[in-house]
Amino acid sequence: IRRAAAALQMFSSCLPRSEYTEVRSQLRRMRRAADQDNAEAQFALGNMYMHGRGVAQDAAEAIRWMRLAAGQGFARAQFNMGMSYDTGAGVPRDAAAAARWFRRAADQGEASAQQNLGVMYANGDGVPQDVVAAHQWLSLAAGATTGPTRNAILQNLAVVARQLTASQLADAERRVREWSPVRER
Repeated sequence: IRRAAAALQMFSSCLPRSEYTEVRSQLRRMRRAADQDNAEAQFALGNMYMHGRGVAQDAAEAIRWMRLAAGQGFARAQFNMGMSYDTGAGVPRDAAAAARWFRRAADQGEASAQQNLGVMYANGDGVPQDVVAAHQWLSLAAGATTGPTRNAILQNLAVVARQLTASQLADAERRVREWSPVRER
């Protein structure tokens, strides 16, 4: 709470007293909920620390809260942990750890994690290269997204599809048909 209070004090001159008091009160409530194992509050605190929103930016504290939420099966936190390991934000870069976190979120239907996992399988980054798995995960992600994101996924999917035999394509399509999200919590 000291870090949060220091950041709030820094911004206090920018906020009217009533708003500053409300932000502090909300932060206390969120911290209390996070301390009581509320995964959504842990995820929110992790994001606040990662981006310095309402608190001093602190990557280690962000990872601590995000890991707690992810460990409880919170898919967005698992995706964020995957991104942290993929990019080295707050943790050493580790493609295999990124793939494990992406897989946990992808299994729950998190489209961004499915996309990243599909690309990792296509490139053999952190996982053995597997174009059938790449096609499966990219197909699932494409089915759950719209607009420019979907278009980018479809471009990757086309590249992967050109590498598949007819039998492999049929296997990937079967996996997509049979797939259903599995909730961890």
